[in-house]
Amino acid sequence: MGKKYFPLTIVVNPKISKRSEEVKEDWEGDLSVDLRGLVPRSLSCIVTGLDRTGKEITLNLKNDFHARVFQHEIDHLDGIMFLDKVRKKESFCTYEMWKKYWKDKKV
Repeated sequence: MGKKYFPLTIVVNPKISKRSEEVKEDWEGDLSVDLRGLVPRSLSCIVTGLDRTGKEITLNLKNDFHARVFQHEIDHLDGIMFLDKVRKKESFCTYEMWKKYWKDKKV
């Protein structure tokens, strides 16, 4: 199953205005640290902000992967790393360990 296409999008001062109550725990990682872990995130969310011309935009993110990415990146802007949201600390691993032990296993 491949990731659904999402166009290059610039959102200035993004805020999540609404999140679904339904949550899914899935793998996240970050290029700034060589770690991965299971992070619970809302399956969908609504993001508001400004486009590159200053016009207000609203993104209704119904795809769980797209919603996860926006939540992850907005957390960065708020000073939160995905590591802060991991509940199952035993899921912390390097990318190499994830590829070797976790990648093809159902979570």
